[in-house]
Amino acid sequence: YALFTCIFLMVAAALAWSRRHRRDAIAAIAAIAAIGALAAVQLLPSILYQRSAGDNTIATRSLADVESYPLRPVVMLLPVTGHQLSPVREWRDGLGAPVLQSEGFGEALGAFGAVGFVLCLGMIGARLAGRRCSRRYARIADAPLLVLVAVLLASYSGFATLLGAAGFTQIRAWNRISVFIAFFCIATTATLVASLVRTRRRLSMVMLPLVCVAAVWDQTTVSSVPDYDLAAKQWAYERTFYQSIESTLANGAAVFQLPIVDFPESPAVNDLVDYSQFAGYLHSDDLRWSYGGVKGRRADWRLRLDTTSTGFVDDLLITGFTGVVVYLDGYADGGAAIDTVMRAAGLLASFDSANGDVRFYDLRPALADIDDRMPFKRQQDRRAELFDQPDVRFESGFYGRENLAGTPFRWAQQHSTIVIQGPVPDIGDSFIRLEIRTYAPGDWTLRVQVDGDEQSFEISDTPTEINVAVDLTGDPVELKFATDAPLDELSDPRDISLGFDGLPTVAFEETP
Repeated sequence: YALFTCIFLMVAAALAWSRRHRRDAIAAIAAIAAIGALAAVQLLPSILYQRSAGDNTIATRSLADVESYPLRPVVMLLPVTGHQLSPVREWRDGLGAPVLQSEGFGEALGAFGAVGFVLCLGMIGARLAGRRCSRRYARIADAPLLVLVAVLLASYSGFATLLGAAGFTQIRAWNRISVFIAFFCIATTATLVASLVRTRRRLSMVMLPLVCVAAVWDQTTVSSVPDYDLAAKQWAYERTFYQSIESTLANGAAVFQLPIVDFPESPAVNDLVDYSQFAGYLHSDDLRWSYGGVKGRRADWRLRLDTTSTGFVDDLLITGFTGVVVYLDGYADGGAAIDTVMRAAGLLASFDSANGDVRFYDLRPALADIDDRMPFKRQQDRRAELFDQPDVRFESGFYGRENLAGTPFRWAQQHSTIVIQGPVPDIGDSFIRLEIRTYAPGDWTLRVQVDGDEQSFEISDTPTEINVAVDLTGDPVELKFATDAPLDELSDPRDISLGFDGLPTVAFEETP
C-alpha cells in the first residue's frame, strides 16, 4: 500500500507540475520521500539480517507470482460473493469461472462503487470528446485518470507484468490496489449525489444515512459475522489442552508438532488450515514449540526426519524434545499411522483435546533407555546429520515446496539442479542422501552429474533413497539431475517428472 500510494502521488505530482502548481507537486514529492524513508526504516532489520545470514530464496517472488494475483475489473463490478439478496447471491455464487475468482472476497466495489466506476469511464469519454469538467465536480476531476492508471497497471497482463519482467517482482498482489479504486469511485458517486441534493437540505439529511445503510448492506454478507459461540468453545478446548501439556512437562520443555507444516504460507494439509499450530503459543507460557521456524532457514532440519520410522521418537529425544502434539485433522487416516509409530516405540497417547482434534504424547518414558537403543557416538552422528548440514539451494528445474499429508516435497522437471553450499563441512569423500520418486508409474533411470562424473540410479514412483557420492572440501557442490521418466501431461500444467521428498542430507557416517 505504500507503493500504491507513491504511484498515485507520482501521477498527482505530474498533473500539478503540468498545470504550473509547483507547490502542490513539491508537496507530493515530499510525501513520496517520507513514505520511502519510513519504509526503508521498517525494512532495515530484515536487510541487516539477510546480510549476516544470507538471502532466503522463499522470499524471492517470480513473474508467475505477479500473474497469480492480478486485478480483475469484472470482479470489482460484480456483486460481493454471498450477497444478502438471495437471487443476487445465487446468480453470483453460480459464476464459478476461474476468471471471476480472485485472492479473496474484498474486491467487489458494491453498487455504490460500481456506479462511480461507470461514471469515471463516462468522464474519461467526455474528456476525450473535448468537454470540460463542471466546476462542481472539480474535486474529483482527476479521479477517472487515477482509476484508469490503476486498472492499466494492475490488471491481468497489465503494466505490472511489464515491471515484473524487468525484475520488479517483490510486489505481487496488485489486485489489492482495488482499495484505492474503490475510494476514487465512491468519492465520484458521493460527489454526484451531493450535487443533486445540494440545494435540498432536508433531502440531503435523509439521503446520507440511507445511502450509508444501503451501501453497508450491499457489501456485507452472513459470512461477515464470525461464529462467536463456536470460536469461544474452540478457544476453551485449546486452552484446557495446552495448559494440561504445560502442567505435565517441565518448564521450558520442547514439544514437536505433527504434521510438519511450513511457515510462513503453507497450503492446507488435509483439513489442517495454515497457522493452526500457533495455538500452542497462545495458550502456554513456558513451553517451546517446533512450528514457526521460517522455511529456508535452520528450521528446515525437521524435513530430514522420517515420521514413519521407528527411529523417529529417538530422533526427537536426542534433539531435546520431550513431547509430541499431533493435529489429527492433518492426516487422512486421523493420525492412525503416527499412533502406530508411537506404539512401536512403547508410547501411548497421554490425552486428546476435548473435541478430539489434537493428541498429546509424552516422550519421557522412552528417554530412560535411549542410550541402550542408540549409543552415544551414534547420537552425535545423528544430531550432526540433522543439524550440521550445509545450505541447500533448489535451482533450475524445481518448483516451490508443497506438503502432502505432512511430508514436504518439491516437484522437478526432467532436468534440474541442486547446489549444496556453505557452510559445507570439510569431511572429504561422503554421500548426499536423497529420497526421490517419479510422477509416472514404473521403473526409470536417474543420472546425477557431480563435478563431471555421472552416477546412475534406478528409481520408481514409490519413494526411493539414493546416495550420491560427493567430495565435500568446502566448495559448493552442484548436482545435476536428468531422468528418462516422462512428464505429467494430463493432470498438471507444469512440467513435472520427479518428486524430491524432504531435504538432501550429507551422511556423516563412513558408509551410506
